[in-house]
Amino acid sequence: MLKYEQNSDTAVLGPPPIGLYEVVDGRYVVEETVSTQSEMGGSLLHLLIGSFVMANDLGHCAMETLFALPGIANKRRPDLAFVSYSRWPKRRRFSDDDGWQVVPEIAIEVMSPGNLVVEIERKLSDYFTAGVSEVWIVHPESETLHLYTSLSDVRILTRADTLICERFLPGFTLPLTRVFPEYDDPA
Repeated sequence: MLKYEQNSDTAVLGPPPIGLYEVVDGRYVVEETVSTQSEMGGSLLHLLIGSFVMANDLGHCAMETLFALPGIANKRRPDLAFVSYSRWPKRRRFSDDDGWQVVPEIAIEVMSPGNLVVEIERKLSDYFTAGVSEVWIVHPESETLHLYTSLSDVRILTRADTLICERFLPGFTLPLTRVFPEYDDPA
């Protein structure tokens, strides 16, 4: 769940808050506590996708990075994002700006129990308005991955499925049992 930290009626915000935040409707929005299950899921996805991206020299795999997306006023921080070298060249220096000024091909959000549907819907809208091509919403509780290619086109994968992303990650396959393992002890 997100918490509004600082209001602003002007275009200039004060200094950013400490910790992870987004900028929504001219206000800093600080991420409150997330579940260990969600954090571990995000870390695992970063490891699996990031190592594939590096091994195949495809681009950048960013975790918890703030994006200043063009065409929208909000700055978003997906749990994980993929940016190809065609959008941000391999040897291009990163700036110290408040938000990476590039549109990722893929934005990934890992749900926590406190996330609100309205927050995720707003993020989906922002991502697609800015030009993100795919948004993956990972639901650890229901062991599903919702793969959006637009606001109205979604494919729901379960732990029995394999995620294939030939368009941006050629050769990448991920059995969702790797993301949603069976545990010896019930929750």
